[in-house]
Amino acid sequence: MASTEAILTALRKRFRSEGHVPHDEMDMLHETGKAPEALLYSLLFVPTLFIVDDSVLLMHGVDDAERHFLEAKRASGMPLERLEASINRVEVPFLFIDRDLDDDEERLLAEQIADAWRGALAVFCPERRFMVKVIPPEENGDVTAVEFFERRSEPG
Repeated sequence: MASTEAILTALRKRFRSEGHVPHDEMDMLHETGKAPEALLYSLLFVPTLFIVDDSVLLMHGVDDAERHFLEAKRASGMPLERLEASINRVEVPFLFIDRDLDDDEERLLAEQIADAWRGALAVFCPERRFMVKVIPPEENGDVTAVEFFERRSEPG
């Protein structure tokens, strides 16, 4: 989990409006935040989840997502956990039209997304166990990703 101080440090590089007293998170939010943008970003941090054939999936813009998942499940031959992770995945910089993030900011944002998804999954399916992972750029074509899948078996 990213600390509030790490996030504030990153934001201070972008928003240099503080006076002599450093802003805390609420000061920073009040001075630079925009309510409509908070509503927009809530779609990322509190995702729409649904269940298809006993798999919990992110709903993100695929027409007929249920059919798409079932076809991929039938045709891919991938282990179910790997298939779920491939569908329940976002590449952080490609979420936005403005991709001006440095590596530290990209990682911090990915950690925040992962933490939020852990909470959303715990509320949506409290009886199930999920693995939510931040995938570093060196393992994902030079960009940070976040993914999740259901853990159906005990780790080996």
